[in-house]
Amino acid sequence: MDADDGAVHRPTVPPVLPSMSAPCCWSGGWSRRASGPAAYANVQAFTGSIIGRLIVFGYTWALMHHMLSGIRHLVWDLGYGFQGQ
Repeated sequence: MDADDGAVHRPTVPPVLPSMSAPCCWSGGWSRRASGPAAYANVQAFTGSIIGRLIVFGYTWALMHHMLSGIRHLVWDLGYGFQGQ
């Protein structure tokens, strides 16, 4: 296989700000809702329920998947993981 097979691979800088702003906004929303003992008890009751645990698990799964995928692409952008010709 020829080294110049027509594919263009340009290293990019991962967009950190949009990736980090979503979790900060989400956690900020929870902290605003938990503005007192009664509100905190409501949030705890919701996250302790089956539906709440499923939502938290799914959100955590999505964040971890997105983060690990970003690390994988960063490693690829650095040139690792490709066989040299």
